[in-house]
Amino acid sequence: MRRALRLLLASALCLALADSAVAETPNTPKVLISGVYLHGFLPGVPSADAAVRLVNLDPTNAADISDWVLTDKFTPRKQRKSKKASDTVEDPFADPADTKPKRGRPKDDRELRFPKGATIPPGAEIWVAATASGFRQAFGALPAFEGSDTDPKVPDLDPAGSFVWLNEGYGTVALLNRSERVVDFVAFQNPKQDNFHEDAFDEVPWSGGPIDLKTNTVYGWTGRVLGRARDEQGHVLPDTDRAADWPVGFSRMQLGQMPTHRVELAGQTRFIARPLTNVHAKVLATSAPDNNYQAFVAALGTAKKELRVRVYELTNAAIADALIKTKKRGVKVLVYLEGSPVGGIADQERWLVDRMSKAGIPVHFLATPKGSSLKPRYLYDHSKYVLVDDRLAIIGTENYGRSGVPVNPSYGNRGYMVHIESPELVAQLREVWDADYRPGEVGDLIAADASPNDAYGMPYRDKAFKPSDKVPTGLYQSPAKPVAVDDTMNLELVLSPDTSLNENSSIIGLIARAKTSLYLEQNSVLPYWGKKKKPSKSDDDDGESEVDTTQGPSLPLQAVVAAARRGVRVRVLLDGTWYNAEEGDERDNDNTVAYLDDLAKNEGLDIAAKVINLESTHLDKIHAKGVMVDDREVFIGSINWSENSFEGNREVGVIVSHPKVAGYYADLFTRDWSQSRLYATPLAHAVDVHEAPDLASRVVAKRAEGDRVDVVFERVSKSGPGWLEVSLGLGQTGFVPAGLATNIEVSAREAMYVVGREATVTATVAGIRPGDKVTKLLFVDPDRPPFVGVVFAKDASAFPDIDKLVGKTVRLRGMVKVYTVPEMVLSKPDQLQLLH
Repeated sequence: MRRALRLLLASALCLALADSAVAETPNTPKVLISGVYLHGFLPGVPSADAAVRLVNLDPTNAADISDWVLTDKFTPRKQRKSKKASDTVEDPFADPADTKPKRGRPKDDRELRFPKGATIPPGAEIWVAATASGFRQAFGALPAFEGSDTDPKVPDLDPAGSFVWLNEGYGTVALLNRSERVVDFVAFQNPKQDNFHEDAFDEVPWSGGPIDLKTNTVYGWTGRVLGRARDEQGHVLPDTDRAADWPVGFSRMQLGQMPTHRVELAGQTRFIARPLTNVHAKVLATSAPDNNYQAFVAALGTAKKELRVRVYELTNAAIADALIKTKKRGVKVLVYLEGSPVGGIADQERWLVDRMSKAGIPVHFLATPKGSSLKPRYLYDHSKYVLVDDRLAIIGTENYGRSGVPVNPSYGNRGYMVHIESPELVAQLREVWDADYRPGEVGDLIAADASPNDAYGMPYRDKAFKPSDKVPTGLYQSPAKPVAVDDTMNLELVLSPDTSLNENSSIIGLIARAKTSLYLEQNSVLPYWGKKKKPSKSDDDDGESEVDTTQGPSLPLQAVVAAARRGVRVRVLLDGTWYNAEEGDERDNDNTVAYLDDLAKNEGLDIAAKVINLESTHLDKIHAKGVMVDDREVFIGSINWSENSFEGNREVGVIVSHPKVAGYYADLFTRDWSQSRLYATPLAHAVDVHEAPDLASRVVAKRAEGDRVDVVFERVSKSGPGWLEVSLGLGQTGFVPAGLATNIEVSAREAMYVVGREATVTATVAGIRPGDKVTKLLFVDPDRPPFVGVVFAKDASAFPDIDKLVGKTVRLRGMVKVYTVPEMVLSKPDQLQLLH
């Protein structure tokens, strides 16, 4: 330790002061506390991985912090009450001979002095940790200084064996210069605590109350860094010595409050936005199910030296075969997967990982060992990208499964995948890979092995599992051809949690640039972030309940609404898979559609939103996370519009600014919109079909009386009857006046679109659920039916053969309502017609 300290002093000799008591000059660089890691993963209070981050705001001069002090002396000494031994906390630096349990803040102040020669490089930040060994476990790197001598390479604070008291209950950290003046200060408190008196901050540079650690956030503090607000270049915002400098309530943030928004967990990267302007690039725009498999496998085949694969899940045997083939050609292949996907690692993936491992391909999972107190740096690694020879980046929305990258284009998800040859962009993405993929350096990378006791290895967990290389087929027709562009364009790498919630770049900045049109084709857009809504009693005279204020509209959704309010034409198409559109869930895609439709009606905005009809579009699901602006810019990436996708996951996406690339994905959107039927209806009389919802617009088609049309959207007008948007083919729609529908006709899956209306439902009975009070006809899926027919016991005599209808196609007529799912109550025999 002494040798390391001598080296440090020698290297900084020109900056060292002869006397530690010399006061700072007016030119001394400003140093601030920029982060507090107040509740680590490791045991103890403070935990062994607890740390404080300092920043030198001077971009040109190093900051000499020799003999400066970190202290907790301004933290109140009030003891937390505890009746149970389990409630006590122990000081990890205490004398082992002292076995008396400690409660709350230690009685003695902690004042830790930096050694002579201690500096912070120009514009840089350093971590000061309780222990270097503990910090390295959590962060995957060494701190600049430590409070205890656990690593000879890291200089110690004085006195060694101590650190400031940090706890998420309450606390303070102060930075004192060598003249004992408080240079910076931060105070924080859990609202359940009440330890700061009215005059607690009279002697320190702090105004108002402490930071409220629980204000409007769904994230706890274990493993989380309390950090200062920053601009998009990573610079901390001007210090106002208030709690507002340390934002924690992202779930209730409004646009314009902060230029950036993020939750920072231990060990995560802090990349800044580096948009590329007018760079030359080769781009290949592809999509699922149309063509992305063929282009993807062909690109893998071009690898000559290295292939780096990072994806949430890999279950497509054909892709694993392509990777093994590439390895056999002598190419270095690395595979990096999520270790805890929703539902667990599928046995199909275990089978493929086993095959790849045996072929010599290293496969790693983002995960921590069983029993470890540490957690991964990212809640999920949800990114989906490949680097080919540091020459080509392939970035997409799809996992490498049979529906995300389908071999046969007749079946699959709606997904996007773009190939980009740009040295500048590829270099940026390689930095991300190198920061995240560090086997042996970080504690959350686990290699696959064949041990049956290894949760991340082999063999299969289900003994009945049978590997499958089957190629599914479906009804999707007329697949699009990929579009290749070799031109000058703008590119921007978008990363969660680093840059994805920047307000002037990234997705929000992209939306803010929209002038004429904005298309969203998304797997999931939550109507609000934060905790689920909880009704509370209102003080209003009407006695109605109010919504819990711990939630609010998501930041990107706020940007969409802002675009509509400034006159942008907004179209939103969201996934219709059952788990994304459940009637019983108050915050999924159908709720977002209702929210946007209400805004359109109430404010007269040009917004049209709907949950996609997967049946009529012949897609397995929307898994894309696409944003298309003005047919000139497009975002393609892995980010769903949930709070966790922006703030907790590792996600990767790219914005491509080129009309041909954006136009390719905009065409896919209009195709899906035009094929996503709400209902069908015969027309009451002959009518001209207009290009726009305006009688003065061009006539694009004609329809005769009785013609059956597919209605893809209804446009309500306050001044008149409104319009029906009807499909005219792939990517084409037109408008007819509302009121022409003679009968609303839907399938069982489409019943969700006509709730509250009289309709005819034609479907095959999948099951019967008899009961003493009610009998139900179950359609499509007997376990999770999207629609049911309900016969109460008092009406059972009207349907004597109801138990014989399984497997039969029937036609039901009546009002569609919702109980737990859309349903129709059958009380008269003429409401049910047996077809075959």
